[in-house]
Amino acid sequence: MLNQQQIYLQWPRIKQKILKHWDKLDPQEIDQTNGTITEIIKLIQKNYGAVEDFEEDFEDICFFFEKRFQQTC
Repeated sequence: MLNQQQIYLQWPRIKQKILKHWDKLDPQEIDQTNGTITEIIKLIQKNYGAVEDFEEDFEDICFFFEKRFQQTC
């Protein structure tokens, strides 16, 4: 999984994927998380009530960006 710094670097693109996957999230609210995983979890829990599959779903979202990041390093 991407680390927090890698998430910050890819945040605009990751944010779009998050908004497509969890479509109940408000774009302004997700902006306020600044890509901080714990804040994203809180927001998803607030809107969906449970975050049981968050880690797996978030990892799927970040997989493409992780591969791109590894190629540039």
